[in-house]
Amino acid sequence: AKTPFAVAISKIDKPNANVERVKQELAENEILIEGYGGSIPAAEISAKTGDGIPELLDLLLLVTELEEL
Repeated sequence: AKTPFAVAISKIDKPNANVERVKQELAENEILIEGYGGSIPAAEISAKTGDGIPELLDLLLLVTELEEL
């Protein structure tokens, strides 16, 4: 559909969180985020603690500006 999107990797506050594994699984499913050979932006967030939320909001604003949405 060529719809622009961003990925939010949540629950990074959990003790057993493995962000790299999530990124690898995304790549295995042809969702190539930045840093893994793709151009899809991603943010690591924790809804519980609020970590990464400001960065995610900035990322979404940037995507909408670049895509002229």
